[in-house]
Amino acid sequence: MVDASSDPRDASPTPRDASPTPRDAGPRRDARDADAGDADTPAPDSGPFLPGVDPPPESELEPGSPADLLYSFCWYFAALSCEGSERCCDDPRRDLSVRLGDECTSVLADATCRPYLERPDAFGEGVLVDEELVREQLERLRSALDECAVFDQLAKPFFGMLGPGDECGGVGLSYDIFCRDALVCAQDEADAFVCTEPGRLGDPCGPGCQAGLRCAEDGRCGDLLAVGEPCADDFDCATYRCGDGVAGEPEVCLDRTPEDISWCFVISIE
Repeated sequence: MVDASSDPRDASPTPRDASPTPRDAGPRRDARDADAGDADTPAPDSGPFLPGVDPPPESELEPGSPADLLYSFCWYFAALSCEGSERCCDDPRRDLSVRLGDECTSVLADATCRPYLERPDAFGEGVLVDEELVREQLERLRSALDECAVFDQLAKPFFGMLGPGDECGGVGLSYDIFCRDALVCAQDEADAFVCTEPGRLGDPCGPGCQAGLRCAEDGRCGDLLAVGEPCADDFDCATYRCGDGVAGEPEVCLDRTPEDISWCFVISIE
């Protein structure tokens, strides 16, 4: 499984526990470090949303359907994430192209976009998709990548319609995308996946924790750790960066600047 998450890319339309999103970035390469010929080469119209980016593989999805739009957005999001990580991230621990190899886009898309192919009907009634906003968000991300620039948080181009208690999952799958507002899709006592409120401070981590909280060692939602506090991984830290401590000592949460955020990713692969 590929698992990644990020503040600036909460717009990623992916199932719970499979979100391809950046946490924080290391030093960025200047855009001039990219292939010199790229700027002078006209970008081919290679997809419905983004010229110059390889389109998703052919599928049997109905063109223009919610599943088709979400799958395309998810694929391009994965492609831009991999390209941006390779060009703009100097931290091997958080460089997708290093972690996932030459097939970065395919691996990331397979882990995060497959549900749209497998259960397209599930994305017909519960989700509204703004096609123009999809295009706009991808173009913003593309422009930021061209300069290895920091980009602001993306607006979600899709809107869940289901409320508390509404069924939102499938066989072994949980889809936060179906749920409105800040609800998450989690298993209830009957093992059904339903939209529910995420855990607040001190609540069990079961359905996940609210934004700005972490699942602490006691299995309950706790505050994110401050700079200098010992940490197990990036997700423990308020800065979302757990780095190397002094030799022989635990890793600690590290500080970061606004310029550090965008192209280096926190991922786990199982």
